[in-house]
Amino acid sequence: MKYLEIRDNIKSGDLLIWSHRGIKNWHDFKVWCIKLFTQSQYTHVGMAWIVGDRVLVLEAVVPEVRIYPLSRLGNFYYIKQDLNWNNEVESLALSYVGDKYSQLQAIESPYKTPPLDNKWECAELYATIARKMGLELGYVYTPEKIVEESIKLGKSLIYVNQD
Repeated sequence: MKYLEIRDNIKSGDLLIWSHRGIKNWHDFKVWCIKLFTQSQYTHVGMAWIVGDRVLVLEAVVPEVRIYPLSRLGNFYYIKQDLNWNNEVESLALSYVGDKYSQLQAIESPYKTPPLDNKWECAELYATIARKMGLELGYVYTPEKIVEESIKLGKSLIYVNQD
């Protein structure tokens, strides 16, 4: 599906997913390593946040949790979650912006629940905020697991082409 066709359907709290392909630089190599350790076809997840007419992504990336325009992040997958995004959830989500990203937690994520700290990996951040909206996705935080749990709840995975 084309981004411009689906853009208006994306709501705050929806799941955005990336599947990194190929190794062209150091960043790609690190993403590939995380993909290998997590045994996942998906390499990254983020949460949609709609502000005015902008579609933004709340995501945990090196070096920290940030907000970034979805339109600048390339092709992605999308799962509509139909969550109750409200002021309390938004305040919680925004409180994480600027917290540090942890590559170690990303690598360890298939094997253990991360510690309760102010360091994040992408799937842990998504699941923590989604839990506040009543969506329980478990405590094993990998992009693959977040997608699997969403699909088990009857959600559909849609590929979105930004070209």
